[in-house]
Formats: sequence, structure tokens, C-alpha cells
Amino acid sequence: MSLYDYVGTSGILNGITTIWSLKDLTTGITVSSEYTIDVENEQLIPDWGLSVFVKTARNPGGTEDEQAANNNGLLEATIEFADPQNLWLSGLPDQEGDNVFNWIRSGTYAPGGSAFPDYLGRDIFQVYENLIGRTWTAYGVATDEKTLGPAWLDASHYSTLNLLDSLVSADVVFTSDKSKWSKCIVVETNNEETLSQGDASKFDLRDAFSKNQDGVETPEEKGTSWFPGYAIDPETGERLNIFFGEDSWLVGQNGADMWWNPTADIFSPTFFEVWAGGKQYVYVTRAKYDSCKAFKAFLSTNSSTDKRNVYKEVCWVGFPLLAEGFQYKSISEGFIPTETKLRFRVTKPYKVQYTDVVVNNGMPRYTFNTADLAATTGDYNTAVSALDTISVVPNPYYAYSSYEQSQLDNRVKITNLPQKCTISIFALDGTLIRKISRDDPSITSLDWDMKNNVGIPIASGLYIIHVNAPGLGEKTIKWFGVMRPTDLDSY
Repeated sequence: MSLYDYVGTSGILNGITTIWSLKDLTTGITVSSEYTIDVENEQLIPDWGLSVFVKTARNPGGTEDEQAANNNGLLEATIEFADPQNLWLSGLPDQEGDNVFNWIRSGTYAPGGSAFPDYLGRDIFQVYENLIGRTWTAYGVATDEKTLGPAWLDASHYSTLNLLDSLVSADVVFTSDKSKWSKCIVVETNNEETLSQGDASKFDLRDAFSKNQDGVETPEEKGTSWFPGYAIDPETGERLNIFFGEDSWLVGQNGADMWWNPTADIFSPTFFEVWAGGKQYVYVTRAKYDSCKAFKAFLSTNSSTDKRNVYKEVCWVGFPLLAEGFQYKSISEGFIPTETKLRFRVTKPYKVQYTDVVVNNGMPRYTFNTADLAATTGDYNTAVSALDTISVVPNPYYAYSSYEQSQLDNRVKITNLPQKCTISIFALDGTLIRKISRDDPSITSLDWDMKNNVGIPIASGLYIIHVNAPGLGEKTIKWFGVMRPTDLDSY
């Protein structure tokens, strides 16, 4: 499929002047869109068994009306554990109001004198405040408050950097497969230089020896380690730079070991100190993966401009903790208890983007196949498993169904039937009420008029419906019906 803006552009495609075309690479036949993509139109291609729906989209952010119209660009934010019994990854949930734990500043709360105001206009409806149990968010609405803030305070450029329109979709995967781990920078998250190792400033490189993939120090280098996973931009397929921080003052919370391993502890035992698992924030960027080499070079200059070149690339930030009652594996075993995937999806407009191989004038082009999507026919295992979907609708029946055509009509449907089968309906005492044989490839349902074999309406009660499909198997359903009195008012 190719998109084409017939007016021409070097940036975002204009939906009013953009059309699509779909080419069958086997036959060479091409089908073009009936309308431009600003028109919401589902176009059917019967000969191919396809329908096509393409529409223009806009970036997150914008005015209040624009944010309301598209959920501020957020499509989804989910977390999935390969082992659903091993929910090892938790996080520090954002709170509201004048609270040090109010670390996500979405919304419209900004009373005079508050030290914890929302960032007005960025996320008016608090869409990005509720991601993954309020433990992840867009970097542009994360607080730069010094105690727990995961964002760098860059006051001179706050209004222009890390706006939500710069977000990209991302997959973040924590994995025990060390071959997929990401080499990365490690940044200091302690807010007091005099307490951090080497007097490092907050969000500068950690002033500590680097570690290799086995967790062993490499004295020839400082400030780098390995993140136990990776990040991918699903739109481009590019691997992304990802890095983490730690508070080197919090030695007991794994904050000084140059390894991503947050604890489960939010407070000290006396509640006088906030530990927050060692403040081991995770940063997902839009920058193509290069083992964070460019980021390290920028953070090695002590220049605010160069530091800005790092943090302006951050899209997503998480405040992870280890869940209570869980523990990490050893590094040699892969460290991560079970593979865990986070999905962040946002709307993005179609745009011109040039690569090393220029096709379609840089406008979007997609290749796909339907080999795994085609309907399976004549497959025994599929037919057997389909027996589980047989049902009676409605069930229970309370004197009416939407299938009935008149006051004298009583009707339910037995659905998802195989082409050839025998349906037997029994009372609870085993009496055969009705037996129906069918051999019809054109329809998968059968209407039952709730009468017995001699045409007499059944009584209210519980019935057993047995479906026997020769060569495939059987299915038994319990059905309850309450019959209504005959209504002759219209006569």
C-alpha cells in the first residue's frame, strides 16, 4: 500500500490531497482509493476479500478541543507479563495535589503558591497521568521537582522541548535474554551534589566505573552499564536508546551499583526518608540505538546545551519498583524474572521520511500479506474446536427474543453449528422433546420455535440441547426458558 499527496510536500501529508493505492504483488493489479484520506471511508475490495480504511491523524498535544477530540493522541499503554503469575514489576504511583509524590503534572491544578502545579495546557484531561497504574508517563509532563522529579529542570527551554507532539510509539521489553540487552548511560538521580558519588549533579553521568553485561566493573570507563531489555519504535522498526538512573546516596537501595535493580522500598523504616526503590528511573528516547554513545559524549562536556541534547530526546519515563514479595534472578540466569513488555501507542500523522533507499518519493509505503489471516477451510482440528462456540441465544429466554416476528412467534437460535449435525432437545427427565437434522452449508444457525415433535409449545423450564456432529464430536448445552401466555389481542 502506498500513500501519495498529489500536491506534494516535504513534511506531513495533507489528508485533503492524499490518496492511497493498493497493489497485488502477485497479479500486478492496483486498486486506488475512492476518496482522499481526510474522508472516513471504508472501501470494500470484494475480489480480494479485503476492506480498507485509512484516515489522517494528528500528533498528541494541541488545543483543548484538539486534545478532547483524539484522547490527546494516546491509543494505548499496556503491560504484559509472559508468566501472568510472576508480576514482578511495580512502580511508584503518581499522586495528586500538593504532594511530593505528585510526579506527573497532567491536568489543570495550578493554584497560586503551589509547589506542585500541573503543567497547564499540555495534558488537560490527564490522559498521560494514568499509564500502567500511574507509574509511567510522557516525559513532557513528568515533574522536575528536585526531590523525586524524574525530569531535568531546563527552565529556559521548558516551553519548547519535550512537547507531547514529539512523542513516538514504543515497545519496551524487559528480558532475560542477555543478547538483547541495551548498553546505556547511567545518570545520577540524587538531588544533592555533596551526597552523590563524585559530587555528580542530578541527571549528569554517574561518577562510577562502568559495568559489562555480566555485572563486572570495567575500570577503563565510567558512566555506562547494561539495561536488561530494549526499546523499539514499532512505526519505523528502529531500536531506540534507553537508559536509567540511580541515586548513589541510597547504597542500601542498590543506588550505587551501576545496575538497574530498583527495590520495593518506598520509605525508610522510620518514614523519615524517601527511598523510592533507589530512584532508578527508566528513560525511553526517540533516538536510534547507538549504545548511548552520543548521549555519553554530550554528558561528558558539563555543558547545559549538550545536556539538553540528551533530555530533549526522551519520550517516555517510568518510576519502576520491584513488586513486594518478588526477587530478581542472578545476572548469570538473565536477571529478569519473566519477560515483560510495555506498549505505548500514540497517533502520528503520515509524513515524508527519507531513508537510504528512496521509494514513493519518501511518502509512506507498506508491504503486508494475508497468508496468516485467510480463513481455514476443511481443517479437522479447526472444526472440532469450533464445536465449543455452539450456543443458544438468548439463554435464558424470558418470554421474548429479538428474533420473533409477531405476538404468536416464539423463537430462539442455536448458533455456530457445523454444516451437518443432529440436534436433540431433552427435558430434564430424559424425554426427547424435539429432534432436528440439518445439512446446510449456507448458514451456521438454526431457528427453534420452542415446539416439540408434534408442534405443541413446550412448557417453561430447563432443557438439555445436544448437538451431534458426525466425525467431529458432540456439544451439550443447558437452556432455560420462560414461556409467555398466548397473546391474541390483535385478533
